Amino acid sequence: MAFGVYPETSLADARKKRDESRRLVAAGIDPREHKRAVREEQAKEAITFESVAREWHATNNKWSEEHSRRVLKSLEDNLFPAIGKRSIDSFSTRDLLVPIKVVEATGRLEVASRLQQRTNAIMRYAV
Repeated sequence: MAFGVYPETSLADARKKRDESRRLVAAGIDPREHKRAVREEQAKEAITFESVAREWHATNNKWSEEHSRRVLKSLEDNLFPAIGKRSIDSFSTRDLLVPIKVVEATGRLEVASRLQQRTNAIMRYAV
């Protein structure tokens, strides 16, 4: 089992991880399987872009019903398929621009501009 790459993982940290792995083995638990299960559990608990976007959308009470419907449809059609299931804290600026650039490449510049505005607002809301 690898515990990290030097110098990102110090020798002391590697020893702690080794000791923890030995405790798991002594308890009859495969350390790799345990690590995988913990990672999957954290992924389930992660807050996704789509969940934050829907929460942001629900908080905008000033919008008319028709405008609210159009905003949500735009997000569902253009952003959620590409980045909706990803954890909100895993994004870089480049990741957020990819679906917007796809829309821009199709010639829908106004839609791309509004998506960028909404993405910025969603990320500000997430913070």
